[in-house]
Amino acid sequence: MKIGEVSKLLGLSVATIRYYIEIGLLVPERKNYHHHFTDKDVEELKLILSYKDMYFSLKEIHDILSVERVSYSNMPRETKKVVKLLSNKYNSLVSQRNSIDTAIDRLKKIILETKHISSNPTDISGIPLTFLKLLNCPVCECDFVIKGATIKNGEIISGELLCNCGNRLEIQDGILFVDPVSHIYDTTLFDISNTLLEEYDAKTITVLKQDEKQLLSNLLSEKEYHNKVILETNIKRWFFLLKNIEYFNEDNHFIIAERYPEVIRFYKSQIEKKGLNHKTLFLVCKPDKYPIKKKSIDLWVDYIDSNEHNETEDSFLPELIKPYLNSNARVHGIVIIMPNQTYVNALREIHPNVSSKSIEYFNPGLFTKRLSSLGYHVLNAFKIRDVWETSRTSAIKVSGTPPYRLLYVAKNMDK
Repeated sequence: MKIGEVSKLLGLSVATIRYYIEIGLLVPERKNYHHHFTDKDVEELKLILSYKDMYFSLKEIHDILSVERVSYSNMPRETKKVVKLLSNKYNSLVSQRNSIDTAIDRLKKIILETKHISSNPTDISGIPLTFLKLLNCPVCECDFVIKGATIKNGEIISGELLCNCGNRLEIQDGILFVDPVSHIYDTTLFDISNTLLEEYDAKTITVLKQDEKQLLSNLLSEKEYHNKVILETNIKRWFFLLKNIEYFNEDNHFIIAERYPEVIRFYKSQIEKKGLNHKTLFLVCKPDKYPIKKKSIDLWVDYIDSNEHNETEDSFLPELIKPYLNSNARVHGIVIIMPNQTYVNALREIHPNVSSKSIEYFNPGLFTKRLSSLGYHVLNAFKIRDVWETSRTSAIKVSGTPPYRLLYVAKNMDK
C-alpha cells in the first residue's frame, strides 16, 4: 500500500506519516525511493493513533513500540516494562485529571463571583458635602444653594444646585450635570461599548500598561499627595485614576470630568465596585464649563487627556484647565506628539472638524512651547517610546517617522 492510500484510509496527512517515519515510529519497507506499507504497518499506525488518543506523547509511544521490536511483549520482563510505561501514563493522567477538576471548580467559583459582582447592585455613592466648598457657578462664579437634595451618609445622591443668576445644575445618581441631562443625552455620540481590547490587541495593551506605570512612577516619586484636589478629565477610555486611585491617600478630593455621561456612569460604577473611601466628584460637562472655583486644583493628571480633547474640540486643553489650577499646581501627563504629516492628515480625515492649528499643538517642540507661553513651567519632558500601534477603529497606518509618547511634568506659574 502506498503512502497516499494510507493517508486516505486513516484520514492522516502525508506529512504526518512522513514525520512518523522520520522519527522511527513507523518502519515501512522502502522500494525504489517509495515507502510501501503492509497490513501490519497500517495496524501499527492505528495503534500509534490509539495511544495518541490516550494522551501519550510520541516519545512515550516510541518507547512502547520499541519493547515489542526488540523482543516479545508477552515475555515476563517485557510485559513488566510495558505495564510500567502504561501505568506511568495512567498515574500521570489521573493526576492531571485531579488538577483539571480542581481548576474547573476554581473557574466555576470565579465565574459565579464575577457574575455576582457585575449583576449585584452596589450602593450608589454621591457627591461628598466637602466638595461644596470647591464649587461655584460657571456663569457668574457665585456660590450654589442646594435644593430638593437626597443626602445619605454625608453625600448628595440627587437634587439641584441653584445660583442667583438662574443657573441650575442637576445631581442624578450622585453625578453632577452642568447641562440638562436630557440635552446631553440628545447630543452625545460616544459609544461606550468599545473597550481597549477591541481597539488594540493584547500585546499593545501590555505596552500601554507600561506607559501608564511609568507615568504613575513619575507622579508618585515627586511627592506624596495629602489633602489635595486632583483632576482627571477627557478620560474617554484611558481611565488612569480608576486603575491607580489606590496609590493616593483617601484625604484627597478627586474630580473626574468628562462630557460623555456614559463614560462617567461607567467610571463611577467601577469606582463603587472597588469599595474605596476616596472622596470623588463625578462631573459631566466640557472643560470650559467646570463649576469649580478658580485656583482650586492642585494636580491634573493628563493621561492622553489633551489629545482626546482635540479629537472633537478646536482648543488647547491645558489653556482651558489653567484657570482652575492653583499657584504651583502640578501637571503630570503623557501626550502623543505627531511629527509625521501623513499621520496628521489621516487623523484629520477621521476628525474633519478639528482645525490644523489645533493639531499643530502636538508637533515636536510645539506642545511644551505652547505650555510655556501659557504660563506653565515645564519641569521635565522626554520621549518614552515610538507609537507604532493604532486602534482598529481608526485604522491609521503608521509609516515613516511614527508619532511618539511624551512624558511631561509642568508647574503652573501665575503671571
